[in-house]
Amino acid sequence: MKKMLGLICSMLMAFCASAQETIVLVEKNQTIDINALCYFFEDKQSVFSIEKVKEKNWEIQFTKSSRSIPNFGIVSYPIWCKFTVKNLTGEPCFLFIKSATIDSLTLYISQDSSSRFATKNTGYYLPLNQRDLPTAFAYVFALSPSSQPLTYYLKITSTNSIYLPLKIGTKDAIWKEVSQFQSIDALFFGIITFAILYNLFLYFSLREVCYLYYVFFGIGLILNAVYHWGYFLLLSEKLNIGFYHYPYTSIGVLAVSATLFTMSFLHTAKYTPRMHLAFKGFAFFFIAYWFFDIFKILPLQTLRIIFSIVVLLIFPLYFYGAAQVYRQGFKPALFYLLAWGVFLLTAVWMILSNLGIFPAAFFINYQLQIGAALEMLLLSFALAHRIKILEEEKIKTQSLLLNSLQTNERQLKQQQSDLEEQIQERNLDLQNRQEEILRQNEELLAQQEEMQRQKSVIEQQNQELFLQNRRMKANEAVLQKAYFKLTQAQKTIQEQHEQLKKYNENLEAQIQERTQQIAKANAELIKQNNQLEQFAFITAHNLRSPVARILGLANILDTKNLNNSDNQFVLEKMIVVAHELETVIKDLNIILDIKKGINQIIEVIKFSEKLEKVKGLLENQIYDSKAQLEADFSQIDTIQSVSPYVESILYNLISNAIKYRNPKKVPYIKIKTEIQTDYVVLSVADNGLGIDLEANKGKIFTLYRRFHDHVEGKGLGLYLIKTQMETLGGKVEITSKLGEGTTFYVFFPRRPS
Repeated sequence: MKKMLGLICSMLMAFCASAQETIVLVEKNQTIDINALCYFFEDKQSVFSIEKVKEKNWEIQFTKSSRSIPNFGIVSYPIWCKFTVKNLTGEPCFLFIKSATIDSLTLYISQDSSSRFATKNTGYYLPLNQRDLPTAFAYVFALSPSSQPLTYYLKITSTNSIYLPLKIGTKDAIWKEVSQFQSIDALFFGIITFAILYNLFLYFSLREVCYLYYVFFGIGLILNAVYHWGYFLLLSEKLNIGFYHYPYTSIGVLAVSATLFTMSFLHTAKYTPRMHLAFKGFAFFFIAYWFFDIFKILPLQTLRIIFSIVVLLIFPLYFYGAAQVYRQGFKPALFYLLAWGVFLLTAVWMILSNLGIFPAAFFINYQLQIGAALEMLLLSFALAHRIKILEEEKIKTQSLLLNSLQTNERQLKQQQSDLEEQIQERNLDLQNRQEEILRQNEELLAQQEEMQRQKSVIEQQNQELFLQNRRMKANEAVLQKAYFKLTQAQKTIQEQHEQLKKYNENLEAQIQERTQQIAKANAELIKQNNQLEQFAFITAHNLRSPVARILGLANILDTKNLNNSDNQFVLEKMIVVAHELETVIKDLNIILDIKKGINQIIEVIKFSEKLEKVKGLLENQIYDSKAQLEADFSQIDTIQSVSPYVESILYNLISNAIKYRNPKKVPYIKIKTEIQTDYVVLSVADNGLGIDLEANKGKIFTLYRRFHDHVEGKGLGLYLIKTQMETLGGKVEITSKLGEGTTFYVFFPRRPS
């Protein structure tokens, strides 16, 4: 009786509230649908603030929605909502908005009769711990516990479709609704997961790719549902924001896998080749659209509208293709029409609702659950029927194979019979041929008697020939003596010819060898001349600057008045410049010594020993920079070369790697040797600042060339390395990338042991 009275009171209060356009909350465990009591305003110019919206001339623009659930579709401007609440429960109440993909919601709460408002914000990007109720499934605002009527303004902006199922209720009532929704979601995820596992089993059992496509379709359904229902926020805030920026990740998987499943399941290549090409085009379109979303080629709202319209145009072609396949006699296409028909019709309703064409309804929130569950049920029949067809085809194939074997057996017996007849015919033919041979033998005997007679005649002729032969032999002895003398003369001529030919060949080889020596000497002279010209240019260039500075300082020296105070400054500067000139001359002398090959004593050198010596010389630099050195001499550790050159090369390369290190990284230097055909290659790699090889092309190994000015240096080391390697007959190469590091390859010529 008390419950009945309470219900009557609630209905009367709700009626009074409706008359006063005030939402009255009485029951603690009750939620009220407030859509019919809310007023809405579309700020199409996106210029209004709460102060401007509250002005009388704009408040009259607020109107009630003509739909049971307000649905504005995909819009680029804010939506304002106004409602008044009176809370008689004695507990805090909450505004519950059943949506999870709205960008931003701002609630303005009037504090008194003045124009002051308290403000609350929420939206897709707000973490759970900053929301009034920690749920990612919907947006919840805590309302004032005051029993006096309070007016609220709600501002909504989103790139997604905006539909607003609005409710208010106490905390327990809201949580009860959330639990109901999550139970339905859990059932949906269970059905889809079962379907994925079942189709995976079918794929591994039957090895038909259509089941694998259907697995990816199920994965796309789960990703899409998790995104639209806000569950990504429970997993990771970064993952949630990532999917919000790239929403077509899940839709792309859905669309592409659905198209591929349709082509494979319906055998469109066999039954409808033209539709098969069309479906291929759809798949490429969805993949391209996916990239449009990833690279943000178009605004997100534009992408959503275009995608929705294109999908609405494509859906009828799926049905048409399935109908054509069914007309061709493929019976499982009927199950495809029924199963996908249910799912696609609910999807069409959702798309039209998102565009604001159809009204939003309760089942739209669960169209994926409803459509997918029905689809799974109907496709289970299709898959069972497909397996039945495969079994029938297997039995039919076995029957055909058995008939083929029986036919082959009959044909084999017939062939055996035909072969026996052919053998009999062959025997008769052989008998006839044997009789013919006997007749021919008689003819041969007669011919032999004739040949005996002719033989006696021939013997008589042979005696006559014998006498003639004796006379010819006597003549032949005379001819042989003459032939022997002729042969001896030819042999003598041949020997003289061979000697002359050999002499000519040796002469040509000597001429060719001398020509190569002259060409090599000319090339070496040209190379030395070019190096001398380059060195002369470098010498003139590097000496000109200090000499010019000394002359300039000498010109301003006051020789008439030696006590002039400026003379001391000029003399100090001249000393500094003279020291610089001395340094340049010393550097040039070092280079000249290397180019002349002074003291080039070839000896056996171990890279590992030279590295330890260089590490000792650079001990302070290695310690200060915390550099890490790694050496690998496993391929070759011993080489025949000039010891000071090897030590100088290791010193300069490791010193440069430490000097030009990346301040953001711990220096790491890798020294390694390896064997090539004509060279022993020493490589030194670092992770330092690197060099722009394209910008400094042809300038890497020039004298006094520096690539980083933040540390001291003369730019002499790389030039010395190149000069030393040219003196040894080797070479040096470089690879580098800015910000990642540099690797030098030093090629020592291999020498016989």
